Amino acid sequence: VLFSTGIRRAECVGLAPSDYDPATGALHVRLAKGGRQRHVTVPSWARPPLLAWLDAHPFPTLGALWVACTAPGRPLPRALGWSALGAICTRWARRAGLGELHPHDARRTVATRMLRAGIDPLQVKHHLGHASVTTTQRYDLRTADDCAGALERLPCPWGTP
Repeated sequence: VLFSTGIRRAECVGLAPSDYDPATGALHVRLAKGGRQRHVTVPSWARPPLLAWLDAHPFPTLGALWVACTAPGRPLPRALGWSALGAICTRWARRAGLGELHPHDARRTVATRMLRAGIDPLQVKHHLGHASVTTTQRYDLRTADDCAGALERLPCPWGTP
């Protein structure tokens, strides 16, 4: 969910199973900053694992989408905390050979992927729940190669050379 939507770590652990609408792919997010709310769409490629988790949820009436686990991986009847989510991201990234990876890296990754795909920065701002596009700009990790590639997609202004 973090790497498909770019929601904040606190927003992710604050989700309830009822916050996801499988019919539309919408996720109701209560913003960690500013007390506002928004809906983000879970991309189609990320929906099957989320639905699989919802089907297998060990405590469906708990009111928390994500649950804490013991060290051997046994689920506990309490919500996953934001610090535990950070530890999980770091541990699995190291196991995968990715080095240091934190939940907030997901926001930067989603923002950059959206911008590389040509999505308007104002839409990215809205999706991430930023109050200002200036904040969104700080998440932009595009490189000079990205810019060169974008320029190559522009048509010749005087027709075919």
